[in-house]
This record gives sequence, C-alpha cells and structure tokens, in this order.
Amino acid sequence: MDAATAALNSAIAGLVTTTAATATVNTDALTAAIAATETLTGSSYTADSWAALEAAMQNANAVLSDPDATQDEVDEATAALIAALDALVAATGDDEGDYTDSSSGSSSTKSGSSSSSSTTSSGSSSSSSSSPKTGDTFQLLLWVILLAGSAIGLVIYFRRKRTDNAE
Repeated sequence: MDAATAALNSAIAGLVTTTAATATVNTDALTAAIAATETLTGSSYTADSWAALEAAMQNANAVLSDPDATQDEVDEATAALIAALDALVAATGDDEGDYTDSSSGSSSTKSGSSSSSSTTSSGSSSSSSSSPKTGDTFQLLLWVILLAGSAIGLVIYFRRKRTDNAE
C-alpha cells in the first residue's frame, strides 16, 4: 500500500497545470489581414503610416507564430493590423498640401478641394465628390427611384392637363 501511495504522490507531483490547453484559437481573421498586407509596398505610402503598419505586422506575425497565444491576443493583433491598414496614407509628390484618404480612395488638398479621379487600394478607379465614400449604393438607388417616380408623375400630370384642356 505504501508503494501505491508513493506512486500516486509521484504522479500528482508530476502533473503540470496548463491554461486552456484544449481551447482552439481561431487565427483566420489574422491570417487574412496579414495576407492583405503582402501586396502592399512601402514606397506607395507615407513613412509614418508605413512604419505603423510594419509595427503592427511584426506584432501580428509574432502572435500568429506563438503556439501559446490566446484568442484575446489574436483578436487584439488583428484589430491593430486592420487599424494600421485603414490608417495608411498614400504618398504623393508634394507632402505639404496633398494627401490621400485610403478609406475613401480620394485625393484632397488641405483647402478641401477634391480631385476628379483617383485609384483605390484595390486598383479600381473611382470618381470622388464632396460626399463621403461609404461603399453603400443604397442612397444613389433611392435618388434614382425618386427621380424616375417624379418623371412618371410629371408625365401623367401633363397628359391629364392636356386631356382636360382638349375637352
């Protein structure tokens, strides 16, 4: 009996406490954010915004390669990398007055005037206006529907007016 107790005590002493060793950490969003940065080049962006992105990339890669990283650490690294991507400012020839807002894809000057066209980070060309670019086409669709409804209403009104005058 003493031998069994000694073996049990030895086994208990050999146990190692782990925290969430069986919990699965989802790194899909972090991997996708890292992949989104792989096509970018530093010469296309201002030095400050590129340095912030590089720091976020180093942290993201460190968290991704850490086998003991928690889901909170992965989520924080993902959020920091996405924030750094959103904060990228495209480099221009004149750093004093021009800047490009990477979230809207439009170039502006400090006086507030907008350029007629620019290229977004995805490579497509878009026209810019004074309204912010949200990516949502609902507002445009609403105005098109209202305009079409008004045109139909005017046609009906003038036809009835002409028919009433003819009688």
